[in-house]
Amino acid sequence: MAASKNPAVRLAHIRDELAWVLPRFGDITYEQFVADMVHVRAIERSLSIISEAVKALPDDMLVAYPHIPWHAVRGIGNLLRHEYEVVDHRAIWQTLTVSLPRLSPVITELLEKHGPAS
Repeated sequence: MAASKNPAVRLAHIRDELAWVLPRFGDITYEQFVADMVHVRAIERSLSIISEAVKALPDDMLVAYPHIPWHAVRGIGNLLRHEYEVVDHRAIWQTLTVSLPRLSPVITELLEKHGPAS
């Protein structure tokens, strides 16, 4: 089944992934993160889902949020899928603990503006 092209659906996917990953892992230390490959893999999967969903959002929807590095959000999925042998765990942890908490209110705001997923 093909993924929805509806931006509200994609925003809901991002919201749901953030709601799953941040409470579970958002406050772990770097040492805790790298010590457990289950944590690493789960977080990488969440980042892949978020990245793929952001790729489907129209640029004109994102332009009002220049403080979010949309190009990097889109690109991390490619890195995880195609350059997995050179993934920098510290960068992934930084994304989890710094970038995702900044992304979460933006996604909430975009969902409020663009309606519920249907």
